[in-house]
Amino acid sequence: MRSIPGFVFAVLLFAFIDSASAQQSAPSSPVQKIQTVEGITEYRLPNGLKILLAPDSAATTVTVSVTYLVGSRHEGYGETGMAHLLEHLIFKGTPTTPDPKSEFRKRGFSFNGTTSEDRTNYFATFGPDPANLSWYLGWQADAMLNSFIARKDLDSEMTVVRNEFEIRENNPVQVLTERTLSSAYLWHNYGKAIIGARSDIENVDISNLQAFYRRYYRPDNALLVIAGKFDVAPTLNEIALAFGPLPKPVAPIPSTYTMDPAQDGERSVVVRRPSPQQIMLAAYHVPPDIHPDSEPLQVLAIVLGDSPDGRLHKALVETKLAISISVGVPQLREGGTFRTVVVMSPDAEAEKSREIMLRIAEGVQNEPVTREEFDRARNKLMVGIDRMFANSASVASLATAAEIKGDWRSLFVSRDRFRSLTLDDVNRVARTYLLRDNRTFGHLIPTTNPRRAPDPKLADVAGFMQGAQLKEQSETVASFDYSPQSLDQRVLRSVTPGGLRLTVAEKAVRGDYVTVQMNLRFGTLASLQGRSTAAGMVSPMLRRGSRGNSQSKIDQDLAALGATLQINTSAEGGSARLVVKKEQLAPALALMAMVLKEPDFPSDKFEELKASSVSAAIGASKDPSTRVRNEFARYGDPYPVGDPRHAASLEQHVLNLQSLTLDEVKQFYATHFGTQQALIAVVGPVTQSVVRDLLVQHFDAWKASNAYERVPRPLSARQPARLAFDTPDKSNASVEAYLQAPIKQGDVDHWPMQMAANMLSAALFDRLREKEGLSYSVNARFNSDVRDARASVGVQANVAPANLLRAEALIREEIERTLKTGFTGAQLERQRAQLLAERKRTRTNDEWLLGVMSTYQELDWPYTIILENDARIAAMTLEEVNAVWRKHVDASKFVWGVFADQSKVK
Repeated sequence: MRSIPGFVFAVLLFAFIDSASAQQSAPSSPVQKIQTVEGITEYRLPNGLKILLAPDSAATTVTVSVTYLVGSRHEGYGETGMAHLLEHLIFKGTPTTPDPKSEFRKRGFSFNGTTSEDRTNYFATFGPDPANLSWYLGWQADAMLNSFIARKDLDSEMTVVRNEFEIRENNPVQVLTERTLSSAYLWHNYGKAIIGARSDIENVDISNLQAFYRRYYRPDNALLVIAGKFDVAPTLNEIALAFGPLPKPVAPIPSTYTMDPAQDGERSVVVRRPSPQQIMLAAYHVPPDIHPDSEPLQVLAIVLGDSPDGRLHKALVETKLAISISVGVPQLREGGTFRTVVVMSPDAEAEKSREIMLRIAEGVQNEPVTREEFDRARNKLMVGIDRMFANSASVASLATAAEIKGDWRSLFVSRDRFRSLTLDDVNRVARTYLLRDNRTFGHLIPTTNPRRAPDPKLADVAGFMQGAQLKEQSETVASFDYSPQSLDQRVLRSVTPGGLRLTVAEKAVRGDYVTVQMNLRFGTLASLQGRSTAAGMVSPMLRRGSRGNSQSKIDQDLAALGATLQINTSAEGGSARLVVKKEQLAPALALMAMVLKEPDFPSDKFEELKASSVSAAIGASKDPSTRVRNEFARYGDPYPVGDPRHAASLEQHVLNLQSLTLDEVKQFYATHFGTQQALIAVVGPVTQSVVRDLLVQHFDAWKASNAYERVPRPLSARQPARLAFDTPDKSNASVEAYLQAPIKQGDVDHWPMQMAANMLSAALFDRLREKEGLSYSVNARFNSDVRDARASVGVQANVAPANLLRAEALIREEIERTLKTGFTGAQLERQRAQLLAERKRTRTNDEWLLGVMSTYQELDWPYTIILENDARIAAMTLEEVNAVWRKHVDASKFVWGVFADQSKVK
């Protein structure tokens, strides 16, 4: 299960409920409607369960989440990590459902659980099937009171969570953040890592964990949210049947009350460990999220941290003192921190960057935010807010997060506060909180004249909500049929006079957003020789100036249109994605055309980008973990230096960047960029004729001088090997292996191989994680190409270094067992049902649709091929799968890679 902040997310009494909590109030079930705000309706059960329903007739799936108002903030001494560990054990089942994860997979659910400082949630997304909805509600109600929370499950899952802890310990930014916050907070649990202390994870007492479960897993401490496509009346009935009988405990829910005093001087943290970059972080205490200062603080974060217009970016990245910067304000219930992060090369002048970083962050006292900065930052933030509110699932998730912070309706109040925000508000919060004596960063310096931020206070939810004007209804859109038969009728294909291959799906989209995905294809094997580095530099340079317009001006114009534009290039092609409201499509496409067709390639921006890229590449080349990963990826590479398919070494990548000139980038652009081989997919409330006319106007005549011929990537077999790599001082290890096979999508062996890999993955998960408790993450995968017969079967597992050899032996044993005895009929049927359900579930959104539109047009495939593949999966036999698996897989032919601090391997 996932831990650390994520969004959104259980009939018998538990067998070991103690006598005090067994004194329950009488159960009752009627559902009471409380209120409706912008399409979200709140209900309550007599046992205290709060319910939010957000129906959306245009949705193609339904998401159900149960969120408990308990997180790491509620843990006591010796209990750190208990909320997260309990999240894992809930999935170990109940007497009624002893293996819920198998049930989820059988039904094709996408599911998970997450833990944060303030809550624990469990969620699942699936097709709008009332039977599945009823079953899942029943499971959630059952899990709320009857989960095993057993000693045997704790013993195996503890090692999995410990492995997750070790993975996190390998992330330098995460480690520095945790160490810094542990100094920023004297008493409050926000200073403790959500995953907990290693000693607590390893030594947690099962009776304490059971007591924690009984204390917080109860209907009056839970929020049930259902969003997507469902019928309200029968769903309310199912909720009453599942959750209504659950009793409300007599004992009150424990409340938290610990608060830190105002910080009385700067504090320091120093972490010394391997890392490809230097990292600096400054954290300033700020109020809870439900507070009048929350919105101006978020605008201030953009003023300081935006790229390229933020003050810190201009002062540190443009001057080549830093590789990147970021500024953010995690939104918590009881007071968070305003954080600035600077990433530098290993040999950068840290003191100079530190002085500039702090001077700018705390210098708003003397250099207030300007009107231009304020307008730009707020407009950018509002574009993101409007996009989120245009999606019903996002709004439901936002409502869940807002309830965790005090009141779900506050999300609408906060949105409206952004609209009425003033420049004075932003400068006021900067003067109030960005103070030296409120900072955790650097060493402590005694002072006789401290300046302190206000004493922290709990959120005044009632005051925050007073006078709020809330509306009941939100925007609704018509549903869309994503079935392959419908797509063959409704998705229109055409070719313009200039050769643009266009695919348009006219459909209603919440917020009237149109997405234009343009895929460019260019070059030949000959023309691309030695050009990969130049090609990779084109896309970032395209956004840095066009037709005399600066990067800032382009970003401002996009924000004014409410549009986003993403551009990516490599040696063999590029892509551009534009998202904008329907009424602004024409000017947005004109702006996109200007950026793509008329770049200025400013020399100062190129030197800034080059310096940043070289610095990052040098840092990566000095990091042992990055180096060994590069070596493993390059093993057996058959292509010479200069070939666009060549896997370059880290040292060669640095040299390529250092020697790259602006003229090389310009020349590559001039000779390769154009739309003569473009594939364009458009989804949104716009007709084919309108889109076609605009694209012809702006792009039909844009041609490159070089021809296009796809660079083939034939199968290039690697010699079997076991490659051991040393990653000094890393607390996590991994074992990986792969084997290549001459298969491409559409071949008769493709789906049997996919099915066999899925069965191997499930077997490895059961063996290494569920039974042995060795790995947090273990899987097998099958990857194939639509054009070249160069598939691969791979396996991967993360483990503690001391368990690496054991894990490797078990993986080898499982692979050999599948070849010797074959897969079973039960395995096939389970994975067949899961694969078909997953395929059906993924064919239900616009992102999937965009992904297949261009590919299917390029290959001239009808969408009904999807149904043919479904039928192929449904019809394959166990004998066929085993035969194909044995045909392509030889246990002695794998290439193995083991990555660990070899001094810890036993």
